[in-house]
Amino acid sequence: MKCIADKTWQVPNELEALTTTSGEVEAWLASHGLRPRVPYTARLIVEEMGTNIIKYGYDDRLPHFIHVQVLLGDERVRVLMEDDGHPFNPFEQPPPNLEELFASPREGGLGIELVRRVCVKWNYERVGKWNRVTLDIAQRIPDDDVEEP
Repeated sequence: MKCIADKTWQVPNELEALTTTSGEVEAWLASHGLRPRVPYTARLIVEEMGTNIIKYGYDDRLPHFIHVQVLLGDERVRVLMEDDGHPFNPFEQPPPNLEELFASPREGGLGIELVRRVCVKWNYERVGKWNRVTLDIAQRIPDDDVEEP
């Protein structure tokens, strides 16, 4: 992927900081004139993946940082997220059983599946003590040319 522009954030492992950062990601991409779907999708990815890291990635309450890098390419946007939490490959998780999920009183359970569905490519690797997730969003999809009613 040829990179046109990129930006990096260091996000404390706090949900409020994650919300702020995901909004900044969306605004930064929107400032490059992309179709609204693309910045919104990047925001969604950062929120969903970051929330999982913050809620489940650590056994302690010590400060940790999530590294978020967004690369604007000519045909794709790449979101790279790194954390020093437990080794965890989100893409090895089976798709959720939607009937059971909707019947359950507990919240959540769709984030990873949602990310899988909005990305054209994803990858996980463990590098030393770091989880590294790379997620690609297509800048154009067939429905982008359909006029809104």
